[in-house]
Amino acid sequence: MQQEPPCSACGRPSRTTGVIHDPDHGSRWFDQCRECFLATPPTLRVPPGRFLEELRKVAAAARLRLCAYTDEGGWEGE
Repeated sequence: MQQEPPCSACGRPSRTTGVIHDPDHGSRWFDQCRECFLATPPTLRVPPGRFLEELRKVAAAARLRLCAYTDEGGWEGE
């Protein structure tokens, strides 16, 4: 656990680890270095507008202040 596993994309030491869900092989760890992590866009299972709507509801229920930033054009419906 003291070692950093290699990046799944380029082989450099990884800094982030996530889970990917492959239909053929099931859930797998996916290690990435900083550069590959930043170059990989996040994927959401729901449209971004719906994700933000649900996130706002959860934040309000928990009485947390939420500020969400998007690019200049924003997302459709936002």
